[in-house]
Amino acid sequence: MKLGMTIILAAAMLAAVPASAAQISFEDEACSNRVTYDPKKTDRVQLQGTIALLYDERPFVTGSIYQTAADLARANVGALQRQCTALTDKRKNLKVLPLPGIEDYRTMLVEDATDTCDLELASMRGMTNASALRDYKPAASVCSEYIDALEGKIDFEQAWNRTVDSNCRDNASPAVCRRRYDTEAKLPDGAVRKRLYMIGFGWNNCAVKLMRINTLEDKRNSMREGLIREFKRRFKVTSKCQDGD
Repeated sequence: MKLGMTIILAAAMLAAVPASAAQISFEDEACSNRVTYDPKKTDRVQLQGTIALLYDERPFVTGSIYQTAADLARANVGALQRQCTALTDKRKNLKVLPLPGIEDYRTMLVEDATDTCDLELASMRGMTNASALRDYKPAASVCSEYIDALEGKIDFEQAWNRTVDSNCRDNASPAVCRRRYDTEAKLPDGAVRKRLYMIGFGWNNCAVKLMRINTLEDKRNSMREGLIREFKRRFKVTSKCQDGD
């Protein structure tokens, strides 16, 4: 290519980007992205809020699994509640661009986060008061067997054995898995470990299937994908993704 032609093409490319254009860089689950926009036409704070709402893949509180008496001692319901409140407030207060359907999507994320927190708070409170597990309403009846066992309404040892056997059945080595929990049950804090197991690997495994983030996953993804398409229609977004993406 001749030098003159190269200069003309370069000039044309520069002309395609307004002199006033600005950019925001952000990450998603697989790519590094950059959006170009005209600050005279688009509010930067609203643009940043829209990016946060659309590209933050899991705006949910993720709880811990408690298995020992030492774990139980560090459980902090107040800290978890504050974390939950901060998360939902952040989502509610984001300033976003008026994309069609974005407020419905925001509402879904806030309700999803609230639902997740309800489960995590019920699980943590249930470690010292099994009846608190019933506070997570979607699982109150479906997962009641574990609560009944913890409350002494049905035989706890039989329920614990059923739960361990069921979970170990899918393990690469069911016999080794079973021996592990039998051994842990004989430790000084064995009784605590067994109760925590019934919550973390019994009730929790049952309840998570009923969470909004799982039952409404397809609807949420569809709403998000539609909003991202509209976002990319309005703005130039360039992405650098991992190999294979």
